[in-house]
Amino acid sequence: TAEQVRTCGATRDGNMRSTAGFTYAPPDNAAAVAPFVCGVKAIVAAHTLYTMDLEAVPSETEVRVYVVADDLEDARVSFSGLLLQPPVANLQLQPVHRDVRTADITPPLFVDVGGVVYPSIPWALGAAGIAGDQVTLEVAMNEVGYVYYVVVPKGFTFNDDLTDGSARSLPTATEVKAGTGPGGEGQAAHGTFAITAADTVTSHVTAAGLLTSETAYDVYLVAEDNDHPGDSPRNIQPTVTFLEFRTRDVTPPAWTPAHPTLLRGGRALEVIVQMNEPGQAFFIVVADGSPAPTSTEVVSGATYSGVVVHALCGQAAGEFDMPHPSEVYSCSVAGLE
Repeated sequence: TAEQVRTCGATRDGNMRSTAGFTYAPPDNAAAVAPFVCGVKAIVAAHTLYTMDLEAVPSETEVRVYVVADDLEDARVSFSGLLLQPPVANLQLQPVHRDVRTADITPPLFVDVGGVVYPSIPWALGAAGIAGDQVTLEVAMNEVGYVYYVVVPKGFTFNDDLTDGSARSLPTATEVKAGTGPGGEGQAAHGTFAITAADTVTSHVTAAGLLTSETAYDVYLVAEDNDHPGDSPRNIQPTVTFLEFRTRDVTPPAWTPAHPTLLRGGRALEVIVQMNEPGQAFFIVVADGSPAPTSTEVVSGATYSGVVVHALCGQAAGEFDMPHPSEVYSCSVAGLE
Protein backbone atom coordinates (compact mmCIF):
# COMPACT_ATOMS: atom_id res chain seq x y z
CA THR A 1 0.00 0.00 0.00
CA ALA A 2 1.02 3.63 -0.23
CA GLU A 3 1.43 3.80 3.54
CA GLN A 4 3.65 0.70 3.58
CA VAL A 5 5.96 2.23 0.97
CA ARG A 6 6.15 5.48 2.94
CA THR A 7 6.73 3.67 6.23
CA CYS A 8 9.65 1.72 4.82
CA GLY A 9 11.20 4.73 3.14
CA ALA A 10 10.66 7.08 6.05
CA THR A 11 12.82 4.92 8.29
CA ARG A 12 15.81 5.68 6.08
CA ASP A 13 17.97 8.76 6.17
CA GLY A 14 17.43 10.55 2.91
CA ASN A 15 18.69 8.53 -0.03
CA MET A 16 18.72 4.76 0.02
CA ARG A 17 19.75 2.09 2.47
CA SER A 18 19.15 -1.60 3.02
CA THR A 19 15.82 -2.52 4.56
CA ALA A 20 17.41 -3.64 7.86
CA GLY A 21 14.81 -6.36 8.26
CA PHE A 22 11.74 -4.35 7.24
CA THR A 23 8.85 -6.46 5.87
CA TYR A 24 5.29 -5.70 4.87
CA ALA A 25 2.13 -7.76 4.47
CA PRO A 26 0.58 -7.35 1.00
CA PRO A 27 -3.11 -6.36 0.93
CA ASP A 28 -4.01 -9.72 -0.67
CA ASN A 29 -2.78 -11.55 2.45
CA ALA A 30 0.09 -13.15 0.56
CA ALA A 31 3.33 -13.99 2.35
CA ALA A 32 5.25 -11.14 3.94
CA VAL A 33 7.65 -9.35 1.59
CA ALA A 34 11.13 -8.10 2.50
CA PRO A 35 12.10 -5.30 0.06
CA PHE A 36 15.63 -5.13 -1.24
CA VAL A 37 15.87 -1.43 -0.33
CA CYS A 38 13.75 1.41 0.96
CA GLY A 39 14.46 5.10 0.72
CA VAL A 40 13.21 8.66 0.79
CA LYS A 41 14.12 11.62 -1.36
CA ALA A 42 13.33 15.21 -0.47
CA ILE A 43 11.72 17.04 -3.41
CA VAL A 44 12.33 20.71 -2.74
CA ALA A 45 11.37 22.17 -6.15
CA ALA A 46 8.29 21.40 -8.23
CA HIS A 47 8.60 20.27 -11.87
CA THR A 48 12.26 19.36 -11.33
CA LEU A 49 13.84 15.99 -12.11
CA TYR A 50 15.36 14.10 -9.17
CA THR A 51 17.32 10.86 -9.23
CA MET A 52 17.72 8.19 -6.57
CA ASP A 53 20.36 5.44 -6.92
CA LEU A 54 19.15 2.12 -5.55
CA GLU A 55 22.62 0.67 -5.13
CA ALA A 56 21.71 -2.22 -2.82
CA VAL A 57 19.57 -4.00 -5.44
CA PRO A 58 21.22 -7.23 -6.68
CA SER A 59 22.60 -7.18 -10.21
CA GLU A 60 21.02 -9.17 -13.03
CA THR A 61 17.71 -9.41 -11.18
CA GLU A 62 14.12 -8.79 -12.28
CA VAL A 63 12.71 -6.30 -9.77
CA ARG A 64 9.62 -4.14 -9.30
CA VAL A 65 10.09 -0.65 -7.90
CA TYR A 66 7.16 0.96 -6.03
CA VAL A 67 7.13 4.73 -5.69
CA VAL A 68 4.75 6.93 -3.73
CA ALA A 69 4.85 10.62 -2.81
CA ASP A 70 3.43 12.96 -0.26
CA ASP A 71 3.62 16.73 -0.01
CA LEU A 72 5.03 19.04 2.64
CA GLU A 73 1.69 20.00 4.14
CA ASP A 74 2.89 18.69 7.50
CA ALA A 75 5.56 21.38 7.44
CA ARG A 76 2.95 24.16 7.36
CA VAL A 77 2.83 26.36 10.42
CA SER A 78 -0.28 25.46 12.36
CA PHE A 79 -2.98 28.06 12.92
CA SER A 80 -6.56 27.99 14.13
CA GLY A 81 -8.13 28.10 10.65
CA LEU A 82 -6.73 24.72 9.59
CA LEU A 83 -9.16 21.83 9.32
CA LEU A 84 -6.59 19.36 10.67
CA GLN A 85 -4.60 20.18 13.72
CA PRO A 86 -1.68 19.64 13.44
CA PRO A 87 -1.44 19.67 9.62
CA VAL A 88 -0.54 16.35 7.93
CA ALA A 89 1.10 15.55 4.60
CA ASN A 90 -1.16 14.44 1.75
CA LEU A 91 -0.12 10.94 0.65
CA GLN A 92 -0.91 9.59 -2.83
CA LEU A 93 -3.64 6.96 -2.67
CA GLN A 94 -1.71 4.26 -4.55
CA PRO A 95 1.96 3.74 -5.33
CA VAL A 96 3.05 3.42 -8.95
CA HIS A 97 5.49 0.71 -10.00
CA ARG A 98 8.04 0.06 -12.71
CA ASP A 99 9.46 -3.35 -13.63
CA VAL A 100 13.13 -3.50 -14.58
CA ARG A 101 16.03 -5.91 -14.79
CA THR A 102 19.14 -4.63 -13.06
CA ALA A 103 22.34 -4.44 -15.04
CA ASP A 104 25.11 -7.02 -15.26
CA ILE A 105 28.03 -5.45 -13.40
CA THR A 106 30.28 -8.50 -13.03
CA PRO A 107 32.78 -9.83 -15.59
CA PRO A 108 32.43 -13.41 -16.84
CA LEU A 109 34.25 -16.30 -15.18
CA PHE A 110 36.09 -19.17 -16.82
CA VAL A 111 34.53 -22.48 -15.74
CA ASP A 112 35.35 -26.19 -15.69
CA VAL A 113 33.41 -28.52 -17.97
CA GLY A 114 33.46 -32.28 -17.56
CA GLY A 115 36.26 -32.05 -15.03
CA VAL A 116 38.51 -30.12 -17.43
CA VAL A 117 39.83 -26.73 -16.36
CA TYR A 118 39.43 -24.00 -18.98
CA PRO A 119 40.99 -22.13 -20.71
CA SER A 120 43.25 -24.89 -21.98
CA ILE A 121 45.29 -25.97 -24.99
CA PRO A 122 44.56 -29.50 -26.27
CA TRP A 123 47.78 -31.36 -26.92
CA ALA A 124 46.52 -33.33 -29.88
CA LEU A 125 48.39 -33.26 -33.16
CA GLY A 126 47.54 -30.88 -35.96
CA ALA A 127 44.69 -28.41 -36.19
CA ALA A 128 42.93 -30.02 -33.20
CA GLY A 129 45.69 -28.88 -30.86
CA ILE A 130 49.21 -27.64 -31.54
CA ALA A 131 50.59 -27.44 -35.08
CA GLY A 132 53.80 -25.99 -36.46
CA ASP A 133 52.40 -22.48 -36.94
CA GLN A 134 49.03 -22.54 -35.14
CA VAL A 135 47.53 -23.41 -31.78
CA THR A 136 43.99 -24.26 -30.64
CA LEU A 137 42.58 -22.46 -27.61
CA GLU A 138 39.62 -24.00 -25.75
CA VAL A 139 37.51 -21.84 -23.43
CA ALA A 140 34.35 -22.20 -21.35
CA MET A 141 32.67 -19.32 -19.47
CA ASN A 142 29.66 -18.86 -17.22
CA GLU A 143 28.01 -16.44 -19.67
CA VAL A 144 28.16 -15.48 -23.32
CA GLY A 145 30.67 -12.88 -24.42
CA TYR A 146 34.09 -12.57 -25.99
CA VAL A 147 37.61 -13.82 -25.37
CA TYR A 148 40.63 -11.75 -26.34
CA TYR A 149 44.09 -13.30 -26.54
CA VAL A 150 47.66 -12.46 -27.42
CA VAL A 151 50.56 -14.85 -28.07
CA VAL A 152 54.11 -13.72 -27.30
CA PRO A 153 57.48 -15.53 -27.40
CA LYS A 154 58.18 -17.47 -24.23
CA GLY A 155 59.26 -15.15 -21.41
CA PHE A 156 58.94 -11.96 -23.46
CA THR A 157 59.54 -9.01 -21.16
CA PHE A 158 58.86 -5.37 -21.94
CA ASN A 159 61.85 -3.11 -21.12
CA ASP A 160 63.86 -6.18 -20.17
CA ASP A 161 67.11 -4.22 -20.46
CA LEU A 162 66.05 -1.48 -18.04
CA THR A 163 66.44 -1.39 -14.26
CA ASP A 164 64.03 1.47 -13.57
CA GLY A 165 61.18 -0.84 -12.54
CA SER A 166 59.34 -0.59 -15.85
CA ALA A 167 60.25 -4.12 -17.00
CA ARG A 168 57.28 -6.51 -16.98
CA SER A 169 56.23 -9.68 -18.73
CA LEU A 170 52.53 -9.62 -17.79
CA PRO A 171 50.26 -7.59 -20.10
CA THR A 172 47.22 -5.78 -18.76
CA ALA A 173 43.66 -6.71 -19.68
CA THR A 174 43.51 -3.54 -21.79
CA GLU A 175 46.65 -4.54 -23.70
CA VAL A 176 45.37 -8.06 -24.37
CA LYS A 177 42.06 -6.68 -25.63
CA ALA A 178 44.03 -4.35 -27.92
CA GLY A 179 45.99 -7.36 -29.23
CA THR A 180 49.39 -6.45 -27.79
CA GLY A 181 51.87 -7.89 -25.36
CA PRO A 182 53.17 -5.99 -22.31
CA GLY A 183 53.97 -2.39 -23.13
CA GLY A 184 52.28 -2.78 -26.51
CA GLU A 185 55.04 -5.05 -27.81
CA GLY A 186 55.96 -8.68 -28.41
CA GLN A 187 52.76 -10.00 -29.98
CA ALA A 188 53.27 -12.85 -32.43
CA ALA A 189 49.55 -13.57 -32.83
CA HIS A 190 46.36 -12.15 -31.39
CA GLY A 191 42.62 -12.30 -31.92
CA THR A 192 39.09 -12.32 -30.58
CA PHE A 193 36.42 -15.00 -30.65
CA ALA A 194 32.84 -15.14 -29.43
CA ILE A 195 31.44 -17.39 -26.71
CA THR A 196 27.84 -18.02 -27.77
CA ALA A 197 26.74 -20.45 -25.03
CA ALA A 198 27.46 -20.51 -21.32
CA ASP A 199 29.16 -23.52 -19.69
CA THR A 200 30.05 -24.88 -23.14
CA VAL A 201 33.53 -25.45 -24.58
CA THR A 202 34.42 -23.20 -27.52
CA SER A 203 37.48 -23.93 -29.67
CA HIS A 204 39.44 -21.31 -31.59
CA VAL A 205 42.43 -21.86 -33.89
CA THR A 206 44.90 -19.01 -34.36
CA ALA A 207 45.58 -17.72 -37.85
CA ALA A 208 47.98 -19.78 -39.97
CA GLY A 209 51.54 -18.68 -40.61
CA LEU A 210 51.97 -16.42 -37.57
CA LEU A 211 53.90 -18.79 -35.31
CA THR A 212 57.25 -20.49 -35.86
CA SER A 213 57.64 -24.25 -35.50
CA GLU A 214 59.60 -25.70 -32.57
CA THR A 215 59.20 -22.45 -30.62
CA ALA A 216 57.93 -21.86 -27.08
CA TYR A 217 55.19 -19.26 -26.59
CA ASP A 218 53.14 -17.69 -23.79
CA VAL A 219 49.41 -16.99 -24.24
CA TYR A 220 47.46 -14.38 -22.30
CA LEU A 221 43.64 -14.35 -22.38
CA VAL A 222 40.95 -12.09 -20.96
CA ALA A 223 37.16 -12.44 -21.17
CA GLU A 224 34.42 -9.85 -21.56
CA ASP A 225 30.67 -10.35 -21.38
CA ASN A 226 28.13 -9.57 -24.08
CA ASP A 227 26.00 -6.48 -24.53
CA HIS A 228 22.89 -6.31 -22.39
CA PRO A 229 20.21 -3.64 -22.81
CA GLY A 230 20.96 -0.83 -20.41
CA ASP A 231 24.43 -2.12 -19.50
CA SER A 232 27.33 0.19 -20.19
CA PRO A 233 30.10 -0.59 -20.52
CA ARG A 234 30.55 -4.33 -21.00
CA ASN A 235 32.31 -6.07 -18.12
CA ILE A 236 35.86 -7.25 -18.74
CA GLN A 237 37.95 -9.37 -16.41
CA PRO A 238 40.45 -7.21 -14.50
CA THR A 239 43.29 -9.73 -14.76
CA VAL A 240 44.58 -11.96 -17.55
CA THR A 241 44.90 -15.76 -17.66
CA PHE A 242 48.20 -17.37 -18.66
CA LEU A 243 48.84 -20.50 -20.76
CA GLU A 244 52.00 -21.80 -22.44
CA PHE A 245 52.86 -24.18 -25.27
CA ARG A 246 55.54 -25.12 -27.78
CA THR A 247 54.79 -25.44 -31.47
CA ARG A 248 55.49 -28.78 -33.05
CA ASP A 249 58.37 -29.89 -35.25
CA VAL A 250 56.81 -30.17 -38.70
CA THR A 251 60.06 -30.44 -40.70
CA PRO A 252 61.42 -33.93 -41.54
CA PRO A 253 65.05 -34.65 -40.66
CA ALA A 254 67.82 -34.38 -43.24
CA TRP A 255 70.79 -36.65 -43.80
CA THR A 256 74.18 -35.13 -43.12
CA PRO A 257 76.66 -35.02 -46.04
CA ALA A 258 77.88 -38.45 -47.27
CA HIS A 259 75.02 -40.29 -45.59
CA PRO A 260 73.50 -42.76 -45.85
CA THR A 261 76.36 -45.09 -46.87
CA LEU A 262 76.55 -48.86 -47.34
CA LEU A 263 79.02 -51.55 -46.34
CA ARG A 264 78.62 -54.81 -48.25
CA GLY A 265 80.07 -58.13 -47.33
CA GLY A 266 79.01 -61.43 -48.88
CA ARG A 267 75.34 -61.90 -48.12
CA ALA A 268 75.24 -59.11 -45.49
CA LEU A 269 74.58 -55.38 -45.73
CA GLU A 270 75.19 -52.56 -43.25
CA VAL A 271 73.51 -49.17 -43.60
CA ILE A 272 75.33 -46.24 -41.95
CA VAL A 273 73.49 -42.96 -41.35
CA GLN A 274 73.64 -39.62 -39.58
CA MET A 275 70.86 -36.98 -39.34
CA ASN A 276 70.60 -33.34 -38.34
CA GLU A 277 68.21 -34.08 -35.43
CA PRO A 278 67.24 -36.99 -33.16
CA GLY A 279 64.93 -39.52 -34.73
CA GLN A 280 64.67 -43.00 -36.17
CA ALA A 281 65.86 -44.52 -39.44
CA PHE A 282 64.25 -47.23 -41.60
CA PHE A 283 65.40 -49.18 -44.61
CA ILE A 284 64.26 -52.07 -46.76
CA VAL A 285 66.10 -54.21 -49.34
CA VAL A 286 64.33 -55.15 -52.57
CA ALA A 287 65.48 -56.66 -55.85
CA ASP A 288 67.42 -54.40 -58.17
CA GLY A 289 65.16 -52.78 -60.74
CA SER A 290 62.05 -52.91 -58.56
CA PRO A 291 59.75 -49.86 -58.44
CA ALA A 292 60.85 -47.38 -55.77
CA PRO A 293 58.75 -47.40 -52.58
CA THR A 294 57.22 -44.40 -50.90
CA SER A 295 58.46 -43.19 -47.52
CA THR A 296 55.39 -44.71 -45.90
CA GLU A 297 56.10 -48.06 -47.55
CA VAL A 298 59.67 -48.03 -46.27
CA VAL A 299 58.46 -47.35 -42.73
CA SER A 300 55.90 -50.14 -43.04
CA GLY A 301 58.42 -52.68 -44.30
CA ALA A 302 55.68 -54.74 -45.92
CA THR A 303 55.41 -55.97 -49.49
CA TYR A 304 54.27 -53.12 -51.71
CA SER A 305 52.88 -53.12 -55.25
CA GLY A 306 53.84 -56.78 -55.56
CA VAL A 307 57.48 -56.06 -54.68
CA VAL A 308 58.92 -58.50 -52.12
CA VAL A 309 60.94 -57.02 -49.26
CA HIS A 310 63.98 -59.26 -48.72
CA ALA A 311 65.37 -57.52 -45.64
CA LEU A 312 64.56 -54.56 -43.45
CA CYS A 313 65.64 -52.63 -40.38
CA GLY A 314 64.10 -49.98 -38.12
CA GLN A 315 60.53 -51.23 -38.21
CA ALA A 316 60.84 -52.84 -34.79
CA ALA A 317 60.69 -50.44 -31.85
CA GLY A 318 64.14 -49.16 -30.89
CA GLU A 319 65.87 -51.08 -33.67
CA PHE A 320 67.39 -48.11 -35.50
CA ASP A 321 66.92 -45.19 -33.10
CA MET A 322 69.16 -42.14 -33.48
CA PRO A 323 68.99 -40.11 -30.24
CA HIS A 324 72.12 -37.99 -30.78
CA PRO A 325 72.59 -36.00 -34.00
CA SER A 326 76.34 -35.78 -33.45
CA GLU A 327 76.73 -39.55 -33.72
CA VAL A 328 76.73 -42.02 -36.61
CA TYR A 329 74.44 -45.05 -36.41
CA SER A 330 74.25 -48.29 -38.35
CA CYS A 331 72.01 -51.31 -38.82
CA SER A 332 72.95 -54.62 -40.50
CA VAL A 333 70.96 -57.33 -42.25
CA ALA A 334 72.18 -60.75 -43.44
CA GLY A 335 71.00 -63.72 -45.45
CA LEU A 336 70.70 -61.86 -48.72
CA GLU A 337 70.82 -63.92 -51.96
